[in-house]
Amino acid sequence: MLDDSGRFEFTGELLDLVENVWCHFQEREEPADTPIARLAGLLYVVAALRQDIEAIWSLLATRPELRGIDVAGLLHEEMGPVGEDTLACLKAEMYRRRWLDEE
Repeated sequence: MLDDSGRFEFTGELLDLVENVWCHFQEREEPADTPIARLAGLLYVVAALRQDIEAIWSLLATRPELRGIDVAGLLHEEMGPVGEDTLACLKAEMYRRRWLDEE
Protein backbone atom coordinates (compact mmCIF):
# COMPACT_ATOMS: atom_id res chain seq x y z
CA MET A 1 0.00 0.00 0.00
CA LEU A 2 2.92 2.29 0.56
CA ASP A 3 5.63 2.16 -2.09
CA ASP A 4 9.34 2.74 -1.56
CA SER A 5 8.99 6.49 -2.15
CA GLY A 6 6.20 6.81 0.42
CA ARG A 7 3.47 7.10 -2.20
CA PHE A 8 0.15 5.41 -1.49
CA GLU A 9 -0.50 2.65 -3.99
CA PHE A 10 -3.72 0.63 -3.77
CA THR A 11 -3.91 -0.87 -7.25
CA GLY A 12 -3.10 -4.45 -6.32
CA GLU A 13 -5.29 -4.42 -3.24
CA LEU A 14 -8.22 -2.92 -5.13
CA LEU A 15 -7.95 -5.38 -8.00
CA ASP A 16 -7.76 -8.23 -5.46
CA LEU A 17 -10.84 -6.91 -3.66
CA VAL A 18 -12.84 -6.58 -6.88
CA GLU A 19 -11.86 -10.08 -8.01
CA ASN A 20 -12.73 -11.50 -4.60
CA VAL A 21 -16.17 -9.89 -4.57
CA TRP A 22 -16.80 -11.01 -8.16
CA CYS A 23 -15.79 -14.62 -7.35
CA HIS A 24 -18.07 -14.71 -4.30
CA PHE A 25 -20.92 -13.23 -6.33
CA GLN A 26 -20.49 -15.90 -9.00
CA GLU A 27 -20.57 -18.65 -6.39
CA ARG A 28 -24.05 -17.45 -5.39
CA GLU A 29 -25.36 -16.60 -8.86
CA GLU A 30 -24.95 -18.00 -12.34
CA PRO A 31 -21.36 -17.68 -13.52
CA ALA A 32 -20.67 -15.23 -16.33
CA ASP A 33 -20.85 -17.16 -19.57
CA THR A 34 -19.09 -14.68 -21.84
CA PRO A 35 -16.06 -12.42 -21.56
CA ILE A 36 -18.35 -9.38 -21.89
CA ALA A 37 -20.55 -10.58 -19.01
CA ARG A 38 -17.43 -11.03 -16.86
CA LEU A 39 -16.13 -7.58 -17.78
CA ALA A 40 -19.52 -6.03 -17.04
CA GLY A 41 -19.59 -7.81 -13.67
CA LEU A 42 -16.13 -6.53 -12.78
CA LEU A 43 -17.18 -3.02 -13.80
CA TYR A 44 -20.29 -3.29 -11.63
CA VAL A 45 -18.19 -4.26 -8.60
CA VAL A 46 -15.82 -1.33 -9.27
CA ALA A 47 -18.83 1.00 -9.56
CA ALA A 48 -20.21 -0.25 -6.23
CA LEU A 49 -16.80 0.25 -4.60
CA ARG A 50 -16.56 3.74 -6.08
CA GLN A 51 -20.03 4.59 -4.74
CA ASP A 52 -18.99 3.53 -1.24
CA ILE A 53 -15.70 5.44 -1.45
CA GLU A 54 -17.51 8.58 -2.60
CA ALA A 55 -19.97 8.27 0.31
CA ILE A 56 -17.08 7.92 2.76
CA TRP A 57 -15.35 10.90 1.10
CA SER A 58 -18.43 13.09 1.37
CA LEU A 59 -18.91 12.29 5.06
CA LEU A 60 -15.27 12.96 5.93
CA ALA A 61 -14.76 15.97 3.66
CA THR A 62 -17.77 17.82 5.09
CA ARG A 63 -16.63 17.59 8.70
CA PRO A 64 -16.41 21.06 10.26
CA GLU A 65 -12.95 20.24 11.63
CA LEU A 66 -11.68 19.82 8.07
CA ARG A 67 -13.38 22.86 6.55
CA GLY A 68 -10.99 24.83 4.40
CA ILE A 69 -8.55 22.00 3.80
CA ASP A 70 -8.08 21.28 0.11
CA VAL A 71 -7.32 17.57 0.30
CA ALA A 72 -7.47 17.09 -3.48
CA GLY A 73 -5.02 19.97 -3.94
CA LEU A 74 -2.68 18.63 -1.26
CA LEU A 75 -2.80 15.16 -2.81
CA HIS A 76 -2.03 16.54 -6.25
CA GLU A 77 0.79 18.67 -4.84
CA GLU A 78 2.30 15.77 -2.89
CA MET A 79 1.82 12.95 -5.37
CA GLY A 80 1.10 14.63 -8.69
CA PRO A 81 -1.37 13.35 -11.24
CA VAL A 82 -1.65 9.71 -12.17
CA GLY A 83 1.11 9.36 -14.72
CA GLU A 84 1.33 7.39 -17.93
CA ASP A 85 3.72 4.94 -16.26
CA THR A 86 1.16 4.23 -13.51
CA LEU A 87 -1.59 3.73 -16.09
CA ALA A 88 0.69 1.42 -18.12
CA CYS A 89 1.41 -0.69 -15.02
CA LEU A 90 -2.30 -0.84 -14.18
CA LYS A 91 -3.14 -1.85 -17.74
CA ALA A 92 -0.45 -4.56 -17.70
CA GLU A 93 -1.80 -5.90 -14.41
CA MET A 94 -5.34 -5.94 -15.80
CA TYR A 95 -4.09 -7.90 -18.83
CA ARG A 96 -2.26 -10.32 -16.55
CA ARG A 97 -5.44 -10.92 -14.57
CA ARG A 98 -7.33 -11.31 -17.87
CA TRP A 99 -9.63 -8.38 -17.14
CA LEU A 100 -8.72 -6.95 -20.54
CA ASP A 101 -7.85 -8.55 -23.85
CA GLU A 102 -4.96 -7.32 -25.95
CA GLU A 103 -6.15 -4.56 -28.26
